[in-house]
Amino acid sequence: MILLFLFCLFQQPSEQVIRYLEFLQEEERELRFQLARDELTWKDYRLAQDKIAILKRLVEGYGRSGQPLPELYVVTQEEMLDFVPDKKRLKRLRRGDSVGEKWKFLKRVYRNATHYFVLENRQ
Repeated sequence: MILLFLFCLFQQPSEQVIRYLEFLQEEERELRFQLARDELTWKDYRLAQDKIAILKRLVEGYGRSGQPLPELYVVTQEEMLDFVPDKKRLKRLRRGDSVGEKWKFLKRVYRNATHYFVLENRQ
């Protein structure tokens, strides 16, 4: 909540960005709830938490730029193989490359010893 307050204090993010950041905070609360009740393994919690952190940073960037917020999707390298089964092509992906019919590749992120891929919906 403090992060959202500071972000809003120095920027004038769109209503869409504010709502999405609030949604991500609620997702974090739900993850902590599930972890506390042993409904989630630590590994799954960490992966989900990392994905949320990556999304937050991206959404905050869109909030500062004034651009409309696209639909973003963060996946692990293993999950990315569902989109791009060829590992050689996966290593050659560049920003803007098509991934299937619906997605375009934005960036790679390495966090907590895991490779993540960020995709944007093209539709």
